[in-house]
Amino acid sequence: MKLTFKNFTELTEQEIELIWSMRNSTRVRTKMYNQEIVPLEQHKKWVAMLKNRTDCRYFLSFVDNTILGVVDFTAISEIECEWGYYLDEKYLNSGYGVVLEYYALKYAFETLHVNKLCCAVLESNSNVYDAHIKYFGFTVDEKYSSTKESKHGVLHFNGLSLLKADWQKWKNPFVERSLKFFRVAGVEWI
Repeated sequence: MKLTFKNFTELTEQEIELIWSMRNSTRVRTKMYNQEIVPLEQHKKWVAMLKNRTDCRYFLSFVDNTILGVVDFTAISEIECEWGYYLDEKYLNSGYGVVLEYYALKYAFETLHVNKLCCAVLESNSNVYDAHIKYFGFTVDEKYSSTKESKHGVLHFNGLSLLKADWQKWKNPFVERSLKFFRVAGVEWI
């Protein structure tokens, strides 16, 4: 299996529309900070704007030639950045999330060279929250917790962070078995 992470600034029109559709699906957007449906033209303008930004990077991920999901790094500085990801619905609960997360963390610490990686997970998304802690060593970090009013009610996001020093010492047998099981033959960031 080959994993490819393609920068949003390099996407084709068809790929931009596929991300838009994936992002607006009920199962994906209801786990996000912005849970509203994004109009296609607004989405296209946002993707075009990314070409002028140096503080964020968004990637469409592929397993072989099939779209797997999206990984993003935002508020990038020399010290830290925030990150997130979502999978295409057909890959939810497939184990691919573990593989995607491993390579995203590796990219953040080894390519972006940040010292601290942070995220905020919707309180009801306990599977992802627990996986960040159990499999990757994230710790609770209230600095990144927040509450947001939405038309669907109050949304609570739980903050987590991971230090580069902890990542360098990190080992998890489950993740290592997952990487072997999925037989990742190569990873490319373009």
